[in-house]
Amino acid sequence: MGRLSHQFVCVRIQSMNGINLDLFQFEFDLTWMSFFMDAENHVYTRYGGRDDRDPESHLNRDSLLGTMRKALMLHKLGDVLKSSLEPTGRTVRTPEQIPTMRAMMAKRKNKCIHCHDIKVATLKHLRNRDKLKRQMVFTYPTPANLGISVDPVDQSVVDSVRPGNPAARAGIRAGDQIASAGDHRVLTLGDFSRVLERTPARGRLSVQLKRNGQSIQVPIELPNGWRQSHDMTIKQFNAHPILHRNWGDTVPVILRRGNRDVTVQMTFPNQPPRD
Repeated sequence: MGRLSHQFVCVRIQSMNGINLDLFQFEFDLTWMSFFMDAENHVYTRYGGRDDRDPESHLNRDSLLGTMRKALMLHKLGDVLKSSLEPTGRTVRTPEQIPTMRAMMAKRKNKCIHCHDIKVATLKHLRNRDKLKRQMVFTYPTPANLGISVDPVDQSVVDSVRPGNPAARAGIRAGDQIASAGDHRVLTLGDFSRVLERTPARGRLSVQLKRNGQSIQVPIELPNGWRQSHDMTIKQFNAHPILHRNWGDTVPVILRRGNRDVTVQMTFPNQPPRD
């Protein structure tokens, strides 16, 4: 990885303090995210993200190296993402400007703003304005919401398709390579999630596939509620105290133990913690 990384200007962001949220848009409930960009803040691709049950399901050395090589090739071609989904970063909006963030940080000795703090502060602000709705928790859906499991290494390749889900009904098969979705290039799980974040709650998503050397276009019909998971996902769990005004609820929580999932029942306290 050393020789490859030396071809990049690497910047590690350890906290979100002062970061332009209008430029760096991603799922804040995650372990790690990287942006491959040119000197003018145009994005080639994203790498990172998570599914609901495993924070590192698609984080591994081989997939990162593959993404780095593809990003270098795109850089040589000057082929940045030109989709309307891409932010321009022309305006500046920082985490400190979220009204509820100030109260959250006031309690801490360490003023470091974590990624998940941004989502919590945003949801609290919406709640305080009586504009919070449950579906707002389900940001950056993964391909799994459509019934697609992508390969952990080559993340543009469909590993499997769950029967009865939107992708299966559209005719997508294991082994298909996803070239683009909604006119947005897809190289990674992070790219696909970016598309799904900007996809309407109802309607149709056009996906360009490569199958047996041929390019085909497949429309996926999106049913009502497709963005939401039926399980108690990490997104619901993190936001539960914000969403529910009735405390003392008992909810199912799915945990990963070894190679299997275990469902436990968790009861939240009768009184919310003070902000």
